[in-house]
Amino acid sequence: MVSKTNNFTLYFSNETTAPICNVMSDNQVNKISNDSGINFKLFPNPAVNETIFVSANDEKIVYVKVYDLQGKLLIGKQDNSTLLKINISEIPPGTYVIEITGTKSKKRSLFVKK
Repeated sequence: MVSKTNNFTLYFSNETTAPICNVMSDNQVNKISNDSGINFKLFPNPAVNETIFVSANDEKIVYVKVYDLQGKLLIGKQDNSTLLKINISEIPPGTYVIEITGTKSKKRSLFVKK
């Protein structure tokens, strides 16, 4: 659960160890959408097959990381392009955090794999 005012984030876990809670801790977290004011686009979301794409408007994509909701890094891909294809075939259906680092900015958002 995330506050609508972005003042706090609550993490829940049934595990015996504490979850890694630093995935969404940055003040620069923005929702990735198809809004032209955002540098990055993620599609399709929800993902219905084994591939997602990340594109950048006016900068290059340097690194993309996919985390589960407990903060575990599942996919890390380094690149230097404006369009990146990411294979998500090895992760089960669910909700994930994607972190996109570009040459000018860094964005995080949720995406769903069906």
